Formats: sequence, structure tokens, C-alpha cells
Amino acid sequence: GTKLRSPCIELKASPAKILQGHNVYGPTSIEVGAIEMLMAFYNNYPDVYEMLDVSLSTLDAIDATYSARINTELQAKQVIQQLKNVSNKQMRTSVRNEHETTVYFNKNSRHCDRKAYLKGLEFNRQLRDLRSQQAKGDRSYDRVIDVMSDPKLINYARNLIRFEAGAHRRYLDVMGIPKNLFDAISYQKEYESKGANLIADIWTKAFTPLL
Repeated sequence: GTKLRSPCIELKASPAKILQGHNVYGPTSIEVGAIEMLMAFYNNYPDVYEMLDVSLSTLDAIDATYSARINTELQAKQVIQQLKNVSNKQMRTSVRNEHETTVYFNKNSRHCDRKAYLKGLEFNRQLRDLRSQQAKGDRSYDRVIDVMSDPKLINYARNLIRFEAGAHRRYLDVMGIPKNLFDAISYQKEYESKGANLIADIWTKAFTPLL
């Protein structure tokens, strides 16, 4: 805790990875993601969990991601290189953009971070790292390795460019999304009762300047 914030536990995770063992694609429900994260915490630290007033949980950030498929890996890398030349008003690429497979926009923004990267290469690198740990005797990722080793999933991730928007609290405030986690869950259900998709709309607002 600080003078401006009560003592708390901060959870940062990919709900899709907890649910599925991968995040190549996944659900857009805040409720599903939040409950999975809370229960993962509870199952590992039940004594600490019991000390918390979970009803006061806040939603501080959401990563909204969608992907585009490119024909070949070479073309996908060319797309990343071209995106490094794109700017529009306040949306500019970050100064340090040496990565061949990733481009950052407005990095470390207090409102919204954006980046585009080659998902297939990231996926394969993660799988290699996990297999390396497994070979050294670490069995904690056996389930994830089994899931990620599926040839269909590996093929699906190939030549995908992932566009990721990290919307922080200030950005969510502008969109009218409540700060309390459970209020945000209710807000999403009401928002989507008429056919809209909140996560898609967060993503669209974030990437409209680029598009």
C-alpha cells in the first residue's frame, strides 16, 4: 500500500492461458477472465485470499487483442517494418523499435499502450522455452506444453500479426467503464445486451488512429 492506495494484491495474467493453456485466441468476457484469475489466486494462496475484501476489487487494465493473417512469414515481417513508418497525430511509433517482429506505439502511455507483433514466432519461442524447462525436470508446465504442441494450434498461429491494445484505467474511465471489477462485469453484460462487444470496441477505439 501507499498513501494513495490501501494495501492490496495485484493480479496480472492472461485469463486465456489459465483457461486454455494458450492465448492464440480466447473469450472476451471480463467475468470469465476475472473469476479464473481470482480462483487461481485462491487455490494457491487461500490464507491470503481470506484476508481480502474481494468485493472491492478494481479493474485497472484490459488487454484487447485481435489478429490479422498474412500469406507468408516474409510478408508478415514486411508489414511490421511498414507499420514502423506510420504515425497519426498523437499515435506514433516508439523511438526504440529495433525488433524485427514487433512494433510499439505510445509505449508506456498512461492511457493506452499499443503494439503489433508476429504471434507465430512468439508462440514458437514460448513453446521452445517451456520444453527446455521441462527437459531440465520442471514438470509444472506439462499441461501447457501438451496444449501448445497441438499441430492445429501451431498452424493457426502461423503468420498471424497480433494487434494488442493495453487499455489502462484513464482510458477505461473515458469509455465510462466502472472501476469496481464487479460493476465492470455488470456494465459489460448491459453493454452487450444489444449486440455490441465491449472488448472489440475498446480495441477499435485504440487502433482507429493507426487504421
